[in-house]
Amino acid sequence: MNSTIAVYATNGNRTPVVPMRELMEKCIALRALVLFALPRPLLAAAQADISKWLAAGPRIHNVAAQFALSDTAQAHLAVEKGDKLGTVIVDCARLRPAG
Repeated sequence: MNSTIAVYATNGNRTPVVPMRELMEKCIALRALVLFALPRPLLAAAQADISKWLAAGPRIHNVAAQFALSDTAQAHLAVEKGDKLGTVIVDCARLRPAG
């Protein structure tokens, strides 16, 4: 009740069915955003807040996959596939494994 749902970074269903009446009856607001579409001052504030939160202590992050910089194309494919649970990381310092 009286909440907000934020929708961020999805390439899943481009035309989802939204239960508007149910959301209205519960006074739930939908807020969709793309970080890089924000005005620069808001983006800078968001980046600063996230950095402060990360520096405050250990955090648990679900890593779906990790790729070497040379495998960036495969990282993009992993994201575009749409079934990942977590973040795909491109490790700029890691070399491609031999083999």
